Order: sequence, then C-alpha cells, then structure tokens
Amino acid sequence: MSDWQARIDDAESEREVVAIARDYTGKTTREIACDANVVVTDAKCKVVFRRIRPGVLEIQIAGIDNGQFGTALIDEVLVALVREGPLELFIDASDASMPAVSVAKGWTNFFAFNRKSLKRVRILVGSKAVALTMEIVRYLSDTGDLIRIYSDRELYDAQGRAEVVSFGKA
Repeated sequence: MSDWQARIDDAESEREVVAIARDYTGKTTREIACDANVVVTDAKCKVVFRRIRPGVLEIQIAGIDNGQFGTALIDEVLVALVREGPLELFIDASDASMPAVSVAKGWTNFFAFNRKSLKRVRILVGSKAVALTMEIVRYLSDTGDLIRIYSDRELYDAQGRAEVVSFGKA
C-alpha cells in the first residue's frame, strides 16, 4: 500500500481525505516523446500510447486512474480512430491498480459506442481486481468477443508480435 493510500485509510473526516488528496495531486502532463509515443502522466499514474503500426495502438497503464485525466485518455484513442479508421487496441494494464468506477464507466461507454470501429481489444491485467473490472466493462459494453482479457504476459505479447510480423508480410 502506498503512503497516500495509508494516509487516506487513517483519515477521520472527509475534509482530511480531501486535504491528503490535494497533497498528492500534481499537475497532469501530456508529452510527445522522441520515439513519437504520447505520454500522459500525473503523480499517481503514467499512460503511454504507442502506435505499433497503422491501425494498431498499444496503451500501457501504470498506477491508478481515479479520473484525474478526465476524458484525455479516451480522447487519445478517439484521435487515432479518426486519423486511422478501425483500430486494434492492446491495453497493458499489468501495472495498473483498480480504476475508479467513473473511469470504468467511461471505457464501458467508449467500447459500446465505438465497437464497430474497433477490430479487437486485448487487455493484459496484473491483478484479480483489475481483471474483474475489465470483465464488467466487457459485459456492460455488450461487445461480446471484441474484448479479450489476458493474465498471461507471454500470450498477450505473442499476439502483439503476431501483429507486427503480419504487417511485415503484407
């Protein structure tokens, strides 16, 4: 458990929780790295958007998304959809903590409204809590087999390598 989580657990009032959260909230930044990846960060979370090839986007999430990014993360995917058309998403959430309910609802709505523009969504999870959250997102978005959830990194990585190799043969 991180220091800020322990402090919140020990808080005795809502006012104290707000003060603790304020202490740990930093600014949110969006940068385009030298390798053309888009990196969105704050004090508690880092999200990297990497274009594997046209039509294939990988999103790596480390930390906890409590809604501090607003719609910025989904907006990054929407920009790729507009620019490239139908997308295949690889979401590496193996280093992510369970997101806020509002964040899960946002992704549920995104997948539901954009299912026809998504070829496949593969999500790698690192905990049972995140796996359960993603299962709920899949169910509530009514996307059927569009979303696949992995807990095995080797299988997830093999799918990603297959995408890169198949592009080289095209």
